[in-house]
Parts: sequence; C-alpha cells; structure tokens
Amino acid sequence: MALALQPGTPPAMRPPEPPGETETVVSRGRIAVWLRDALTPALRWLTVAAWRLAARALGAALRGLVYILASPVILMADLIQPDPGLSRSWISGFMGFMTVLIGITWGFGYLVTVETLEGNALMTTFAEIGPQLAGVPYVDHIQVSAAEHGLDPALVAAIITQESGFDPNAVSPAGARGLMQIMPSTWRFTCPGSPCGGAHQPPACGPDCIFDPAANIRAGTRYFARVLDHFDGNTVLAFAAYNAGSASVRRYLGPDENAGSLERLPPFAETRTYVYRVLSFWAELRAGGVPDVAVLSAEECRLLRQLATVFPALVLGLWGLFAAWVARRLSQR
Repeated sequence: MALALQPGTPPAMRPPEPPGETETVVSRGRIAVWLRDALTPALRWLTVAAWRLAARALGAALRGLVYILASPVILMADLIQPDPGLSRSWISGFMGFMTVLIGITWGFGYLVTVETLEGNALMTTFAEIGPQLAGVPYVDHIQVSAAEHGLDPALVAAIITQESGFDPNAVSPAGARGLMQIMPSTWRFTCPGSPCGGAHQPPACGPDCIFDPAANIRAGTRYFARVLDHFDGNTVLAFAAYNAGSASVRRYLGPDENAGSLERLPPFAETRTYVYRVLSFWAELRAGGVPDVAVLSAEECRLLRQLATVFPALVLGLWGLFAAWVARRLSQR
C-alpha cells in the first residue's frame, strides 16, 4: 500500500519520476550538437578544397588560353630574336591554336558547300511533287497568268512570296512596285498600252495599274516568261536574272551558258540568297513542306563566304610562320 506524501515533503524524499519526453528531447539535442561539431569542420574543409580546386582549374584554363592565343605572336618574336629558354608550352599552345583555326575553317567551308549542294539537290525534286496552292492570296489571278505563259502557278506564287510577301502596295527602295516588284520601266515595256506609267505611289489608279493585283501579276508573269525563254528554260538563271538583270547573269556565265548549278550564279550575296529563297518557297508550295535548304540572309551569306576565304589564307600563313620558326631552330643546333 503506497504511502501518500504529506504536503511539504522535501524533494530528496520524493520517488524518482519515470523517463518521458523530456529525456528524449535532451538526447536528440545532444546528438544534433555532436553531429554539428563533427560535420562542421569536414564541410568547411570540403568547401575550401572545392574552391582551391576550382581556382586551380580556372587558372590552368586561363593560362592555356593565353598560351593558345598569344602563341603566334611569341613564335614570331622568337623567330626575330631567338630565346633559348622558350617554354615548350608555347609550342603546344600554337598547335592548339592551329587545331581550332583549322576546325573553324573546315566548318565555314562545309556550310558553303552544303548551301550549294542542297540548293542543287532541290532542283531534282520539282518533277516529283504536286501543286499545293490552297490558301495562297490571289491564286485565281496567278493560275490564269501562269497558264497563259506555260508556267507553274507555284513558281509565280514563290516569286511573289519573296518579292512582296503578297503586299499589293509594296514599294522597294529601288522603286519596284506591286506584288511582283516590277520596275516602272519594265511595266511600260510589258504593258505599252496601259494608261498607268508605273511611277506613282499606291494605291492603284485603276484596273490596268501597276498596283492592281491582277495587272501586276499579269505583267510580272509575262516578263518572267520572257526571261526564262531568254535563258532557254533554265529556272535558276531566270530567277537570278529577275533579281539582278539578264546582263549581270550573262556576264558571269562560263562557256556552258545553260549550266544549272547554283555555283554559276553572279557572286552577289543578295542574288544568291534571292534564288535560294525562291527555290525554297517554290518547293514548299508544291510539296506542302519546307525543304531542308540552307537559306541565309544577304549579310550572312556575304560574311560566310568572306570568312571561308580569309581563314584558309590565315591557316597557310601561320603554317608558313611555324615552318620558318622550325627551320631557324634547326639551323641554330
């Protein structure tokens, strides 16, 4: 029989309380403190080690970059004033520089080749694809004019897509007007009986005006048919002549004037880009999908060809520098 404690009993005479949540919390707190004390130095050491490793890697990368970029200058200076203590790292850097430069040169050359080959390959697929002109603006006028001159309606639509984007009031900085971007002089040549002189600003002044969609398509199709006949049905050359003029295309043709290769086009980036894009639009309208053709802007095309010309010359010059440096070193032994 348990004795009841009287009020005022001293704490030393009280029975011990059973273990409860208080001791559990204390134990967990001690474990957390121990883990903190044990892991904090380890984490601090790992952090310092990681920073040191990253700093060393960054330093090595920067040193390597300096060796690569400055190696041609160092070798040229050593060629003029030999340094017996020249580090081999400069030679390794020069080899790395040449490797990168050769890779870039190959890349630019590859892009130029692909641009030409894919454009040429596109020409072989036209006979295998059917018309896809649904939804094209002014398709009725296009079909009538194309049929009148024996042209593919998709071809006419492709020219309009590139020339004006189907804007009947389009006026170029050079003065070309309407859907097919006809110059006033060309308009007067193809439409001698028209009361419209072709030199005014939009909108159309009547049904027989350069800004009238039907009249513009009729005149542009008639003119392109004449250009195509002038080049004996060579579509590539006709596209180029529609953009740059027949005289410019003839000037850059070789002995085989009817060669269909895109490489025979005038060396104008704008004209080459124009031909590639019209071919691309033509195939899209006939096949219902955009072909995988490298189509660049005029500025991109010009820059690409300039780089493809400059980089090989730079590579040859640097190899000449290295050969002269090696010969100088061998002569000193």
